[in-house]
Amino acid sequence: MKNREEIRTTFLLQELKESKSIYSYLQNNYEIFSEQIFTEYLKQLIDRNNIPKTELVLQTGLSKSYVYAILSGERRPPSRNRVILMALAVKATLEEAQNLLVYSEYNPLSPKVQRDAAIIFAIEQQLSSFQLTELLFDLNLEPLE
Repeated sequence: MKNREEIRTTFLLQELKESKSIYSYLQNNYEIFSEQIFTEYLKQLIDRNNIPKTELVLQTGLSKSYVYAILSGERRPPSRNRVILMALAVKATLEEAQNLLVYSEYNPLSPKVQRDAAIIFAIEQQLSSFQLTELLFDLNLEPLE
């Protein structure tokens, strides 16, 4: 199985362009289409950064049962806003946060979008979800709720 952190969109696009069969492309890259990638990657970040699951619940403001259902793979990845909250809670780098978004089938953060730029800033400055909420409020931008 390929190392998920090394999979890049450009590599996949090149592989797809060179592929003679969509079936072989999909089969060769099955793991990147798996719904479990988000869950597995999130768990890696939690373990690497020694984030207690109770802290994840506290920092995201999500219910304990909801967070545990995501971590057990019983629920699909949450909304884009909740993925961002989880990225902040596990102290993800910008690249890791972008991976979480892509693995959950959402668009990555764009510095060309004002709200996304504020979120990128928060990730880079290692702000908490509460600090980001205040920043978004101060900038009159949609909260993460």
